[in-house]
Amino acid sequence: MKKLAAKFSSLLLVGLMLLPTGVHASSSNDSVSAKPAVEGEIVQAYRVTDKGLVELSQEELQAYKAQEEEANKSAQLELEKDSSQKNSQNNGAITPNAINEYYWRYEQSTFKSAVPMDSLRKRVSPYVYNRTQDNATRAISSSTSQTWQANISLSYEHKNAVTGTLGGGWSKTTTFSDTTTTTIRPNYMSWAEFTPIMDKSFGYLKEYYSLNGSVRTNKYTEIYIAREVSGRTDGILTVKTAPIN
Repeated sequence: MKKLAAKFSSLLLVGLMLLPTGVHASSSNDSVSAKPAVEGEIVQAYRVTDKGLVELSQEELQAYKAQEEEANKSAQLELEKDSSQKNSQNNGAITPNAINEYYWRYEQSTFKSAVPMDSLRKRVSPYVYNRTQDNATRAISSSTSQTWQANISLSYEHKNAVTGTLGGGWSKTTTFSDTTTTTIRPNYMSWAEFTPIMDKSFGYLKEYYSLNGSVRTNKYTEIYIAREVSGRTDGILTVKTAPIN
C-alpha cells in the first residue's frame, strides 16, 4: 500500500510539473512563415545601412512603402514607349545556336534601383509572447536570406537568357540576421518582418526562330535582383505587435 501511495504521489508531482505555471513572457517554437499570418501594428522600423540598422520614423517608413508602387507605375509608362516591343538588336544576350531551332533572349526595357519589395515581405522571427500583467522587454532574433526572383516561373533556359543580359547569377544568396530589443505590452505578442530592397529589371523574354529571327513567344518579365549592404541583405526590418488570441 505504501508503494502504491508513493507511486501515486510521484505521478501527481509529474502532472503538476506539466501544468502551466501561470502567465509569463515566452518565445514560440513555430516555424517562420513565408507570409505573416497576422498584420499587426508596427512599433519599430529599421533600414539596413553600411553603419548597421538605422531606425526609421513612421513618415520615412511610409515613404519607403510607396516606392514600390511608384517604381511599377513609372516602369509601365516606360514600357509602353519602349521600342523593345519590336525586334531589337542583340544587347549582349545569348548568341543563337545554329543547332537549335529556337532560342531565348531577355530584353530589358527599363531598370529601377533599390526598390522596397513589400510584395516579398515575410516574417523572419518566431512570435514572442508576453502573458504577464506588466510590460516585458524581450529580444527578438531574426534571420532571412534572399535570392534573385521573378514575377513568373522561369525554366533553366529562361534563367540563362536573363543572366546573359543582366550578368550575375541565380545561385547568389544574400543573408540577414540581427537581434533587436522591444517592449511587449501585457497579453500581446511581437515578431519581426523583413522587406527586401531589390533592383528591378522590367523587360521581355523572347523566343526567337534561329533561321529568320522571328519572335515565337513574347513574355513580359520582371526580375528582382538581391542587393547587399556591407555583407547583409538590403532591406527594412520592422518589429510588430498584436494581441494574443
